[in-house]
Amino acid sequence: MKTLLLLVFAVASAQFVCGQKSLNLGLLSDFDKSDQRNGALSKKLVEQIQKSVGSSFSVLLDDSNSVTSDRDVEEAKNRYQKLAERCDVVLLVGGTSINGALRNGTFPKPTIGLGIFNAEVQQIPCSERGTSGTPNFSYILTSKEIQKELYGFKKLTDFKHITFLFDDQTLGSFDSSLLNEKLRKMQNELNIKVSSFPINASNISGSLESLDSTSDAVYLAIPYEMRDREIQQIIDELNSKKIPTLAMNHSYIALGALATYSFNNGLDQVLKKTAIMIDDLLRGDPLAEMKVNINLKEELYLNINTARKIDFSPSFETLFTANIFGDPLGEQGAKTYSFEEIVTKSIEENLNIKIATLDIALTENDVDFAKSEFLPYANSTSTIGAMDQNRPNPAIGTSQYSIIGTGEVQQLIYSEAAIANIKIQKYLLEAQKYATEQEILTQILNAYNAYFNVLQAKTNLTIQNENLKVFKTNLELSKIRRNVGQKTSADVYRWESEVANATQVVIQANAELLMAKLQLNTLLNNKLDENYDIKDVQLDDELFSMYFNSNLGKNIKSPVDFTELTDFLISEAKSNYPSKRQLLSNLSALDRQRVMNKRLFYLPSVAVSGQLNQNLYRGGVGSEPPLNSEFYNTTWNAGVVLSYPIFDGNRRKINLQRTTIQQQQLNTEIENLDQNLTLQVRSSALDLLTSTTQLKYTRVASENAANNFDLMQKNYQQGTVSITPLIDAQKVALNAKLAYSLSVYNYLVNFLNLENSIGHYSLLSSAEEKAAFNQRFIEFTNK
Repeated sequence: MKTLLLLVFAVASAQFVCGQKSLNLGLLSDFDKSDQRNGALSKKLVEQIQKSVGSSFSVLLDDSNSVTSDRDVEEAKNRYQKLAERCDVVLLVGGTSINGALRNGTFPKPTIGLGIFNAEVQQIPCSERGTSGTPNFSYILTSKEIQKELYGFKKLTDFKHITFLFDDQTLGSFDSSLLNEKLRKMQNELNIKVSSFPINASNISGSLESLDSTSDAVYLAIPYEMRDREIQQIIDELNSKKIPTLAMNHSYIALGALATYSFNNGLDQVLKKTAIMIDDLLRGDPLAEMKVNINLKEELYLNINTARKIDFSPSFETLFTANIFGDPLGEQGAKTYSFEEIVTKSIEENLNIKIATLDIALTENDVDFAKSEFLPYANSTSTIGAMDQNRPNPAIGTSQYSIIGTGEVQQLIYSEAAIANIKIQKYLLEAQKYATEQEILTQILNAYNAYFNVLQAKTNLTIQNENLKVFKTNLELSKIRRNVGQKTSADVYRWESEVANATQVVIQANAELLMAKLQLNTLLNNKLDENYDIKDVQLDDELFSMYFNSNLGKNIKSPVDFTELTDFLISEAKSNYPSKRQLLSNLSALDRQRVMNKRLFYLPSVAVSGQLNQNLYRGGVGSEPPLNSEFYNTTWNAGVVLSYPIFDGNRRKINLQRTTIQQQQLNTEIENLDQNLTLQVRSSALDLLTSTTQLKYTRVASENAANNFDLMQKNYQQGTVSITPLIDAQKVALNAKLAYSLSVYNYLVNFLNLENSIGHYSLLSSAEEKAAFNQRFIEFTNK
């Protein structure tokens, strides 16, 4: 049995090998013989074509059938003839190779040209239908609408003189009169100066030294003739001269070109197009009727790193709508801040917190000032006196001129008002500390919200960009359907309108992101880098898990759990909320003030004082004592001062009544705050409950809406549905994706709002504080 199976397999394999046909390729390129791209190009061609034609053919490209033109048109002509004699399909790469083959007049074998810059200038046949119209010949046009690209690039950079940069030998193969005529036409229609310039790959620096000094922009019209390192050198030298570069080849963006309007015209895409054309050829489609365009997407791609190098500042519209290559935050990148870092910075840098902290310092100063009432008072004065000659009387010690020094000391022994003021100021200091704590909680919550506002804005921008790309894809589909006669231009116009609207939404989303980042930075006293970024938070992040798996996150499932949890949180809020404790401290201050106002009816104030006077100098009339007497130059006095209240216009009674009213008012404020805290806790808990369910159901809605949209898009492509259901499906998918993407942020924001309502942030709490909080919860639930 085993022998029989092996025999059957061998026979089947032999039949397969015998049935497989060979497809011999010929390759004529402008690359040098030593250029490694010859081997790489041959390998890629065989791989791509083999994938397209399948197992029916064995694709072969022998080394003997891969030749170069040596950049000589006559040599290219002769070598093409030889390849056509022994190959099934001939591929031409480069202007010289293509021109050489064209000189034969006819194409004995199917021939495809790669690297066409402009069919008219290169005198390559092109029909009105976008085909070659020549039997056995077709080609792939690298650039689609050069004039349209120049118009966009002028709008972007406002250049006055643009130079088309060609490989020198490729430029030599062009019809100069046709090229100049084409350039003059573009020059007149765009009101700019346009010129061409050859560059020698063996002397790039020397060639660029001859570039017209008035040229303020360059078009890199070099499809494949040069190596990447040579293109890199050209771009680097142009960038060093601060000259903006527009590339016809998308891959040059990665090498440092400023901009391109082509997305899929790189060599890989051209080879894929070539493979498809050969597959169609083998299926019986004539090359003469194949489209030469590569179905380019005409979108702007901008290298933002190059823009910085050449000191070019693109407009906001460009930044918001172009496809950006490179790091928008700079080549070195700006710092990316985590959630925890933003919170720390908000505490350290927020100006409102700094102001509130200074309020504590001011209140501490008030306490010190109140205490100073019980510190001794000491004062000294010196009096220099002079009087007329008639007034001095030596009998009483007065002279015409005198210098008298006086010193006095006072000490408060007892004062109810002073004692009460010290205690009141301490209560007010305590209240101010709670007020500052409340301000810190508020500003931290503001920082939290601002952080998630930035994340929401970033997510919205990403999704809106994706939505814009989908609209553009649908626009391309509608154009294809119109071209094949399935639809009129109505769908195209509708999609163009949708693309315009979506572009405006993207611009708005960019502006919202900038505003959100500005608001966050302002909260942090503008201490973040100018182009800062923040870390995202996802379902599988440690931060999300910490909140989701906490007691607050886990005990909000059933109505009983919900009620039990909110009752505990309400008790925590009433006990620990800083605003509540601030009001209680203010109430204590009023209680002490009320006691003081009562005591002032009957308690005296007691103080001691003393004074010393010293006559330091006498002169003029009366400066000598009377006969047989002497002056007393030193005198002093001391005493105890007792101040007892009798009647002060009824002000003590009025102050007592006023304090009583203030106490009633403050108690009412506390009652009102308790009610608001209860409402705030229950409302925040309900929001958290809602956002918990949104995590699951928005994901389901998003997945189903996306699947529905994919189905609608396929049906639209096949012509089984109209444009309206597709647009509706796309909008539903967009909104569902936004809702799901934002559900994580909404959950965390609601969680933080709930924590703020009880005056406790778990992220800022120590392990001991978290353990104590959990223990209080356990004790509360076990009551």
